[in-house]
Amino acid sequence: MAVEPGITEKQPVACWAVRGFRVFFPISSIQETGGNRIVERERPYREGAKLADTGAKARKWRVRVLFENSIQDGEPGLNNGGLLLYPDVLKLMLQSFSVHEAGDLTIPAEGKVRARAESWDRSEDPGDARDAALVTFTFVEDNEDAV
Repeated sequence: MAVEPGITEKQPVACWAVRGFRVFFPISSIQETGGNRIVERERPYREGAKLADTGAKARKWRVRVLFENSIQDGEPGLNNGGLLLYPDVLKLMLQSFSVHEAGDLTIPAEGKVRARAESWDRSEDPGDARDAALVTFTFVEDNEDAV
């Protein structure tokens, strides 16, 4: 796995808290998607469509995280009770996805949002000299559970 430039510099820290888990992790990048739910109703002999807006789509956050232990050396917010980012904190994050409930996702520039853990994509290169994993987590905004 190619190591990203500047990984030992201070990284923004996020937190995922769901029943039984509270995990802090460094963020390499965040991608947020959202939009409106538009229903199109086409009518005979008329150009275009009548549009109805049925509200906002659920926001989704794709959070890219490099789990590599030198990152936590310069970031006190990544303590996690003294656990190593790789493999300990990574294992906790993956285990938290088995909790099928909404939790609190706290990310920079957004703050705390209610969300559910949707999916993850993990990449490791056994030929890399360091133990590390690059993981992308996807969280979906939840509007049903009480805060």
